[in-house]
Amino acid sequence: MNKTAHILAGLGVTCILLAIVIACTPGGSEAPPTPAMGTPGGNDAPANTLGAEVISIPGGTFWMGSDPSDALADTDEFPAHQVTLSGYSIYTHEVTNGQYANCVEAGECSPIRARANGPLGHASDPAYGDYPVVGVTWEMADTYCAWAGGRLPTEAEWEYAARGADSLLYPWGAEQPACDRVNMAGCATPPGTMLVGSFALGNSPFGLWDMSGNVWEWTQDWYAEAFYSFSPASDPIGPHTYQDADRPLKVVRGGGLDSNPVQMRSAMRLGIRPYRAYNDVGFRCVTGSSLALPDDYTQPDDLVEFVGGDEGPGAEDPEDPADNWLHAHYGYIHCPDEDNQILVDISLDAPEGTTYTVRVGEAIFDCLYDPDQNKYHCTGPAPEGLSEMDKVRVYVDALFPDGSTDEVGGFYIAAPHDCEETDPSPVFTASVSCPEDGWVTATFTYDASDVTWQEVYLRSMDTPLACEVTGEGVLTCLAPDISEDGFYEFYLYGENDEGLGRKRWPDVPAPEGCPADDGEFAVGVETGCFLGDIPTATFYYDESMHGSVKTVQDAGEYRLHMNWSDGVTESMYTDETPGLVTTMTLCFQDGFCMDVPEITVPACPGDISAITMGYTVSNICVSGFLGTSEWYPGVDIRYWPDFQHLESVSSMGNPLECSFAGGNRAVCAALPGNSGDSVAVDICFEDGRCYSETTTVNDCPTSTAEPWTFNTSGCHPWPEPNYVFFTVDTHYDWLTEDTEIAYTATDGIRVYTCVTHPSVPGRVYCYGLKPQSVQTLKLCLQVPGEPSDCQSFPDYFNWVSSLICPEPTPVVACSQFTTRDTCTANPACRWSFNPAGPSTCVNK
Repeated sequence: MNKTAHILAGLGVTCILLAIVIACTPGGSEAPPTPAMGTPGGNDAPANTLGAEVISIPGGTFWMGSDPSDALADTDEFPAHQVTLSGYSIYTHEVTNGQYANCVEAGECSPIRARANGPLGHASDPAYGDYPVVGVTWEMADTYCAWAGGRLPTEAEWEYAARGADSLLYPWGAEQPACDRVNMAGCATPPGTMLVGSFALGNSPFGLWDMSGNVWEWTQDWYAEAFYSFSPASDPIGPHTYQDADRPLKVVRGGGLDSNPVQMRSAMRLGIRPYRAYNDVGFRCVTGSSLALPDDYTQPDDLVEFVGGDEGPGAEDPEDPADNWLHAHYGYIHCPDEDNQILVDISLDAPEGTTYTVRVGEAIFDCLYDPDQNKYHCTGPAPEGLSEMDKVRVYVDALFPDGSTDEVGGFYIAAPHDCEETDPSPVFTASVSCPEDGWVTATFTYDASDVTWQEVYLRSMDTPLACEVTGEGVLTCLAPDISEDGFYEFYLYGENDEGLGRKRWPDVPAPEGCPADDGEFAVGVETGCFLGDIPTATFYYDESMHGSVKTVQDAGEYRLHMNWSDGVTESMYTDETPGLVTTMTLCFQDGFCMDVPEITVPACPGDISAITMGYTVSNICVSGFLGTSEWYPGVDIRYWPDFQHLESVSSMGNPLECSFAGGNRAVCAALPGNSGDSVAVDICFEDGRCYSETTTVNDCPTSTAEPWTFNTSGCHPWPEPNYVFFTVDTHYDWLTEDTEIAYTATDGIRVYTCVTHPSVPGRVYCYGLKPQSVQTLKLCLQVPGEPSDCQSFPDYFNWVSSLICPEPTPVVACSQFTTRDTCTANPACRWSFNPAGPSTCVNK
């Protein structure tokens, strides 16, 4: 169940709470809101403005995450796993506005960007000094904890502090959330934060306040949905890097003032952008325990991401991302010239149609946009005292497409140093050749020969490219043919003779008029550590030639593998020695296999054999197996991590007939024994691990009707890409276009629309998005007043997987777009680079 479904699932409880709220919450907004039911037990909320109260958490072991039997749990909470933690101390309450103001006054913390409405309007109001601070990015929270002599808690530390050694469902136990325990959706009118320490009935077993509700709380950890399958058993610190380079997320915990009851669970996880400030995200700190981050741990980028507009309740809601946003990153300030003018290079991204004004202090800078580097080059007067500054505060005023405006404050760029000589910001050019055998040659020309380029990357890869200097100020590199929207995205780092660093981020347009690359099918490879722990090889290839990778094999042994996206597959080693040079065999969907030699096994701290495996076995009845319509007692097996491969399923020494439905499910039929018998089911995975589970043989009905059969498939004429159709013959002659009947068809991921064939009795026509993985289709029909009639089709993926359905050709006048950003934002257009004249936007 996804998080949206869980939020909807909690609405029934919320509606009940609303009746309580009307009678129990204050109606006005002149004074700070009070708890909906008062402070239970007569306890006064402790003041927490000048100092931080802490509670010592002794070391211990608990079950972290959720069991799949919990209907409210998300899949990112699986599997439940035992974690042992060393002792630490944690703030009794969330950090308050008053505490954070002390850090701002000390010059260590960035100020809160106040808003007119909502919790962010109270940051500087002394009446709200003991209310939790909100509107802080992850970096702002991390900076505060460091200033206060602590750090942010890890996910495991936070969850243990919230639910205790007994792994309670909620901090207080198993009773459903209510407004006398937590501040959640419907518990304050108008919605707002509550005084810290207002709900004694909501305290955790260790005596911590507000571990559910009031505000979400930042943790140290990067978010990765499948991390629990890899989590170390002792003092885990989360993934070493983010799961998606284009969408890095940090974990917040505990739910907030706008959250629903289901989000009050102590195991609930939410990944949000660390670079944004939110209207109900705060934090608390851990003390008395150091945190040794590994060398390969990825720190958040020096990036600020703001949400625009002054309307509404304040900054962004973490559960409902805003439409107006602004990224400000990759800032660089050059030394002043002889006229005391500085050049500020800054990358800005926002919704299409946004315009910017860049200033330093009160001085508005003149800016030019460089589409090749996606940068604004802005020139203006150097601020007074620049040579003494460590950082320069740059402001960006954004005018968004909807007419709203916003001022971006607190974006700091490192001040230039060693400025005896003026940095001329030399001319830099880049180009790529036409692809050949899956590779391109990139040429970079730099008019200063004193620069030595040390690292060149494609920004989508972690491995540096092979490069050589081919002339004075000319660098040539070999790169895989991996482009994005017609551009190759590079990153270069080097130093000049004085040791000053130089960086470039060119987006190089693909050359036009290239002949078709009819060379040998090529596969690019890079090695690394999955989630920082597991040795991994990543393969890049043209999926249109042979389909996606089906198996990965090395020296006779299959490897765990998963497809991350089109043309990208990751494979995990199990037992090789770091530094070993090996060859891996890739086999693709169409049966083509090839060897990828000279792959060096990387050294990583983890061990894939230590990955926690989880599975469930449920008894079911299955039809359509063994070539008949008979129903057979069987099992539905679900397992994780979802890239693991199930090798075999047997019972009492007899192999079962199975349909392996995707990366984490198998449906198997023909259990031995009689109805009601308890039998052992043995499941073995591709890496050699086997498990045994006991289940009960179901009492299944029999059917003498002719089984439904697949007829045909093809591309559905729908104005969207990848829509396919298939037809199924039910052999029911009474089923015609005039029959009143309802259909459902799903594989558990895709849902298909079905209609009765207009001219062939008994035939059903279904259409929908093409499936991306092997699943079992379940098709049901129901006559009003009659029970559903269903059959399953384990091999339905094969009906449509080989179809290549063309995308519809939109009618778009691309010439109307005059910038590269607006051009490439339309999928029907591409930016035509013309070195001899102005570039233009043309139809693909």
